Parts: sequence; C-alpha cells; structure tokens
Amino acid sequence: MTCLPPIPKSAVAVLNIAGVQTLEDCATWSAAELAQLRGFGPKAFATVVQAMAEVGLVFDESSEKRSDPINVAMAAERMKDAPVIPDTPTDLPFIGGPARSALAAAGIHDLAGVARHSRKELLALHGFGPKAIRLLEPALAEKGLRFRDET
Repeated sequence: MTCLPPIPKSAVAVLNIAGVQTLEDCATWSAAELAQLRGFGPKAFATVVQAMAEVGLVFDESSEKRSDPINVAMAAERMKDAPVIPDTPTDLPFIGGPARSALAAAGIHDLAGVARHSRKELLALHGFGPKAIRLLEPALAEKGLRFRDET
C-alpha cells in the first residue's frame, strides 16, 4: 500500500469521503472521475497523477462512474444547516427585493411570520425599512393579523 502524496488536507478529506486512502485506491478510479470530485483541485490531482506514475500505477479507465453520487452527497452535507425556504408561494405582498431578502434571512416567509414580530424588530433587519411596514400593514389587516407590538 502506497500512501497518498503530500496534498492539502481538504483534498485528502474529499478523497477519504470517496473511499480513497492510498494510491492503489486512486488506481481503481478513472482519471476523469477522480478529477471531477468536487473539492479535489487540479494541483492535488496532478500531484496524485505524478505519484502514481512514480510507483507504476495507472488509472482504471473502465471503472464505473462514481463522482456524481459523491458530489451530491457532499453538497447535501454542506447544505444540511441551510435554512429551508418554502417551495410554495407566500402570501407576502410585493415589498421590494431587499426587504423580502431581509425577511427570508430572518426565517420569515409569510404574513403569519411577520405577525410574530414587532415593527421595531423588523425595522432592525438590514434592508427592511418603513416603506415595507406601510406595505405590510394592509396585507396583515386583510388576514386579520397585526404586528406583535399591536396585540
């Protein structure tokens, strides 16, 4: 078993996720598939290719495609803590992009979410101003809702 050459820790982590811990493991992959692993950069790849050549190993170009499922799994792992934004349309009126983004960043995606906050809390959000409050008031009233500081 031949150890991996000195490459960045992040590249080693990507290879470990893919089940690659030695140069012999690299040889079970096709060159294109190994190079397509997200986070395994061209310099690290070139270093591995050179180390494989030095010990007489070659890529198995007939190996099955494996990088796509691994890349999808790595992306899912990175996104696990990202806020979930609803797929369905919300009942928020058009309040402008910055104000809508400010609400989304605070996890507010509908009028019920707006009603759980006071005007002062909403105005403290970056990108959310008095105009957004004025535009939300009639929409809240139409649904029988109010800002928290009005209850």
